[in-house]
Amino acid sequence: MFALIDIVKYLTIISYLGILISTLTGFSDLNDDFDFFKMMVSITIFIHTISTLFVEYINKNKDEMKIIHFARSYNLFMLSMLILGLSHVGTGFGVFSLTMALTNLFMAVFDCDYDYEPQVNNNAPPTNNVIS
Repeated sequence: MFALIDIVKYLTIISYLGILISTLTGFSDLNDDFDFFKMMVSITIFIHTISTLFVEYINKNKDEMKIIHFARSYNLFMLSMLILGLSHVGTGFGVFSLTMALTNLFMAVFDCDYDYEPQVNNNAPPTNNVIS
């Protein structure tokens, strides 16, 4: 029904949405106690996550999945490390994003779902090794 690559992609998109929710809770924490660091991290991650979701939406490349998984892994790792300190919601989604970063890394290293069909050479000359 679903390929493993599609499941990992959908879970990665859920983690991106969780990162967006974490930045929104980071913005709401600014109402109680203003912190310039939290504001800059929230703005940076919010803009970066929206642009990443747009790139994931328009990406139709199925040839270089190894590179795409490495890029997703690196992106999720950096975003989750930044999001861990924003709020309690950010801590939960940060841990989930770290696990998704590891999942994408493992998909890049160990993925064996290639659409490779071995080709048989039917045009080879027949060998007549008859011993008389």
